[in-house]
Amino acid sequence: MTRGAPPRIPYNHCGRVLSHTSHETTPCQSALDLATMTSMSRCCALLTVLATLLLTACGGAQTPVPVRPTITATPATPVAGEGPFLLPLTGGREYTAADAHYSVSVPSDWTSINAPPAEQTFVQPGSSDPGNGVTVNLVRERLGPTGITTARAYAEAARKRIGEVYQDVAPISFEPVQIGTHGAWRWTYTAKTSGATHYIYQLFVLDGAEGFVLTGVGPADTDQRATQALFDSIAGSLTFVRG
Repeated sequence: MTRGAPPRIPYNHCGRVLSHTSHETTPCQSALDLATMTSMSRCCALLTVLATLLLTACGGAQTPVPVRPTITATPATPVAGEGPFLLPLTGGREYTAADAHYSVSVPSDWTSINAPPAEQTFVQPGSSDPGNGVTVNLVRERLGPTGITTARAYAEAARKRIGEVYQDVAPISFEPVQIGTHGAWRWTYTAKTSGATHYIYQLFVLDGAEGFVLTGVGPADTDQRATQALFDSIAGSLTFVRG
């Protein structure tokens, strides 16, 4: 199956919704509602990734593959007050950033595609239906003079903006976690856009002056425990190299 990269989504760095009224309607146009947001003063990057993730599922045979609930469960908290440690995925395929600043692993049968503004986007086999696809991407941005100095503040900024834009946002969890040597913040929730509800996983982490957000999207009726375990293992594989 050949899957083309989704079109670039218009966005800015001021947290404003951009109009898509001039675009021609396509079978996947409804997915664009998940993409009209980005950074809020360069601290909330990632609202565009939600649509990018859904757009990657457009095209091909509609034979979604269920999430395999075989990922190792998150262990007990190793450091008091900093949240559970996310075990990295084992037996996957590693991808390294162009500047070698970080690496991340995904299951070996997933496909990597080019889908700006995300630096990395991965698609589970069979994710051809926007309502049932499972996808993950990673966005990086320089935070600049935003005052954001913690993963929690980074996540709070995104949560506030998403709550203003999406319908029926229903939080599932909002809590600290650990990946490698970094403290991070994990937010899981469901939200409705264009009449469809999706399960969304976001992990926020800072490394130096840069912010990183790993976003996973799954169908609303997914096995949330298994899907979170899958996304946790991908997030847990995120490793930073200081040059």
